[in-house]
Amino acid sequence: MNINKLLSFLVLLVIFLVPLCDAGAKQIKGGVAVSTVKKGGKPTRAMLNANPMYKEAVAFFQKKNYAGALTCFQSLDSNGFCCDMVHYYIGQCYQNTNQTVAAQQHYDWVVEKTKDPTLRSYADYANQTIAYYSNHRTYAGQGNNFDRGSRGGGGGGGRRVGFG
Repeated sequence: MNINKLLSFLVLLVIFLVPLCDAGAKQIKGGVAVSTVKKGGKPTRAMLNANPMYKEAVAFFQKKNYAGALTCFQSLDSNGFCCDMVHYYIGQCYQNTNQTVAAQQHYDWVVEKTKDPTLRSYADYANQTIAYYSNHRTYAGQGNNFDRGSRGGGGGGGRRVGFG
């Protein structure tokens, strides 16, 4: 009898310890993962806001844990919650981890497919910001120039002194 109690406790423990990101974009009902979006259907904002994984992803994003947020948003995207908000957040995660090409691709997706004019303007502005950043980089790959002055080469004052 004690083994049955221990086994049921372990099952409950595993259910609650499994992170939501591993469950995909599905809600758990009766211990079974169930998709909330019908195949071919578009998720509404209300459905998205009710999804626990979306809430977790946004919480990761607000805590500046962009890698965790990106994992959750990508899981939402691949499991039936492909929508403008998810793609916008994926672009934000990529931009904040300095992956500008991937960010631009997701912002372009939002600009092309969203019907929300505010979100379209945010994605367009983010694309312009990335383009400005890319065109005004000052790093040209010279590496570490810190010790050039201390080696005595170039600027004078670093000549060898001979004794004798």
